[in-house]
Amino acid sequence: MARDDLDIQLSERGAHDEQSQTTDDADTNGISNESEAAQAGVRRIEAVSRTWTTASLIIAYVTLFLMANVTSLELQVTSLMTPYATSAFQQHSLVSTVTVIQGVVSAVIKPPMGKIADVFGRLESFAITIFLYTIGYIQQAASENVKTFASAQIFWAAGFNGLQILQQIFVADTTDLSNRALFSTLFDVPFLWMLAPSADGKWSNGSMISMLVVGIVILIAFPFWETSKRLAPKAFFPPNLFRNKTIIAGTLIAFLYFMAFYMSVFPYFYSYLLIVQNKSITTAGNITRVFSLSSTVSSIIVSLIIKYTGHYKYYVTVGSCIYLLGMGIMLRYRNEDASTATLVGTQIAIGIGGGILNVPVQLGVQASASHQQVAAATTVWLTLLEVGGAVGSAISGAIWSTYVPRKLQQYLPAETVANATIIFGDITTSSDYITYPPGSPTRIAINRAYQETMRLLLIGALFAAAPIVPLTFFLQNYRLREMEQPVEGRVIGSANGRRESDSGFLRRWFRR
Repeated sequence: MARDDLDIQLSERGAHDEQSQTTDDADTNGISNESEAAQAGVRRIEAVSRTWTTASLIIAYVTLFLMANVTSLELQVTSLMTPYATSAFQQHSLVSTVTVIQGVVSAVIKPPMGKIADVFGRLESFAITIFLYTIGYIQQAASENVKTFASAQIFWAAGFNGLQILQQIFVADTTDLSNRALFSTLFDVPFLWMLAPSADGKWSNGSMISMLVVGIVILIAFPFWETSKRLAPKAFFPPNLFRNKTIIAGTLIAFLYFMAFYMSVFPYFYSYLLIVQNKSITTAGNITRVFSLSSTVSSIIVSLIIKYTGHYKYYVTVGSCIYLLGMGIMLRYRNEDASTATLVGTQIAIGIGGGILNVPVQLGVQASASHQQVAAATTVWLTLLEVGGAVGSAISGAIWSTYVPRKLQQYLPAETVANATIIFGDITTSSDYITYPPGSPTRIAINRAYQETMRLLLIGALFAAAPIVPLTFFLQNYRLREMEQPVEGRVIGSANGRRESDSGFLRRWFRR
């Protein structure tokens, strides 16, 4: 629409700067009741939403869907190549370091990106993330050492995860609560067809210790910064969000969910399949991608169920139980003689559980916030999700880099014990079944070292996933259809309050 029309709508919207919200979690709507002025980015998207047509909504979603196809393809390819990239520099164990960097940046980028989206606008935020995404890939392609490759993850993770949160914020801007879970899974659908700085690896490294200390200090200082009206007159995370038990429980679930995931499926399960299970690159890649397949299918199914039942909490509890069960099965069948069908079955169970619990939890967190705060609530949830992944990766890296070398030195026969460092540092050497054939003393030693270490990782993952089940009982059992929808303008769903209903096929298709 014309810029003048947009300015007029923004001016009209400015007359209603003070919004009435409710912080009581027992309230029917679960929406915070704090007087606050809508920020420019929020006012702009609300004004634009009032002018949406059916065609413009379709074009917007198709464009984002095409973008999701690109990001899905690159993620599934590059994630499998990372162990070989680090092995090329004789630093295979640093797979976890790369993953930690990705996780930390993924967590750090979400709050400022959510704030930029609120203050400046959604389009401006998309432009920034795409720029960072491109820079990250240029640097990865030009890497000549593991330090450069690892540092490239800063730009890549900032761009990739910026896109993820902006996609979810856009869905929150353009759907009501009953349809939101379904449309938030839209960007996972491409996984279905896409499936056919370094340190020396020791905690004694000075740079690793300094980064860890600085990170902890900043993490401790951040809440004091946020609660200071002088230092942070507009906080990243509105304080009332942390008084809502659904948001607290939801973010803790997200944290533990990803922590367990990054101690089991990633980053070392793929390497384990190559080394211990003697799987080909294709087979190992397909097994690790089963999680994405099953979680995507289950998330779509549960989103449809949520749309037609108007409830979300029960599915989180069911999903968490299945997820925990999957972790237990994966621990039980982590031995080297496990069949391919068994390994696939464990990933199906974990994927189904993860898909069922993940989407509804995010929906519950968003349902607890006003439209002014939905970006902040989504940011809080996604940030804690990524922090959990980073913590899980860090623990995985510590266990892997500590126990594998120790066990190799302990089990390798005298004639090959001198090669322990090479075997540990290069996945192509440790998975070489020609040089070290099945039944040979060296192969038995290698497989035993990696298998016992994988067992330790899975025990940790099981303990991390266990608290998720009781945490689901603290979620508010919102009746989504009866709530006043915290969105403005024309959105996907039926009319409610000040919202305008869709017309044409969208209204017919998504009518309850």
